[in-house]
Amino acid sequence: MIFEVQQPRAKAARKIEELYRSDAPWPRLGEALPAFGLALLMVWKTRSFALVWPCYAYIGYLILDLVLVPQRKLTKWIRNGSAAAFTVGYVLHVLPSLGRPAPLGRTALLALLAGAGLPYLHERGRIAHGFVQGLTLATLLALGAQYLFPSPLGLHVALPLFCAAYAWDERSVFWRCSTLVLGAYALFVPLWLGGRSELLPHAIAGLIAWALNRVLPGGGGASSSEADEPSPTTTTLGLRD
Repeated sequence: MIFEVQQPRAKAARKIEELYRSDAPWPRLGEALPAFGLALLMVWKTRSFALVWPCYAYIGYLILDLVLVPQRKLTKWIRNGSAAAFTVGYVLHVLPSLGRPAPLGRTALLALLAGAGLPYLHERGRIAHGFVQGLTLATLLALGAQYLFPSPLGLHVALPLFCAAYAWDERSVFWRCSTLVLGAYALFVPLWLGGRSELLPHAIAGLIAWALNRVLPGGGGASSSEADEPSPTTTTLGLRD
């Protein structure tokens, strides 16, 4: 009986190990397009190579991951979350150079988003990749909202609100806690810091990102087919996609 129980687990462990060591994918559209788009924006607005080179460096990393980097668990984790990590960090860095207000509490916002992403290390591939894709999209829409309605608190509304909506929609790991904490942060912290009705467009940007992400390929959506998804006990941490 013990052998019969352990055998499926051993097969699942071997399958996951094979996926960790499989070849890296070619740069995905959701990884390369945001970097190219941000590079073009910075060239147009600033013509400063010092601000543009991180975009090209990220694209170079995607190519190196494909042809040179040994594939392991850690490298797969870094690659799968890199699009959102790069886009959020880069936008927070260049906003003042674009003539927009410098975001308040950048370190606090980054820590919050890192915490929001941790549960997806233990999620199915569709949901994990959908979160990364959606957070990247939410950051780009939040950048657009900053052009129309500049506010140093805008990203503190748009990004946590997207994360809360996505956790609620997908019923992800710890979704009740995530939805409550992230939703409360997006609602109360900016108001406490002095934000008022000018933050409404930023909230709309976050919700638009969630809605668009539901219909985009790879964006998840609670009604998506899960026929090819592994069970939670054999999660591949996004490696199958």
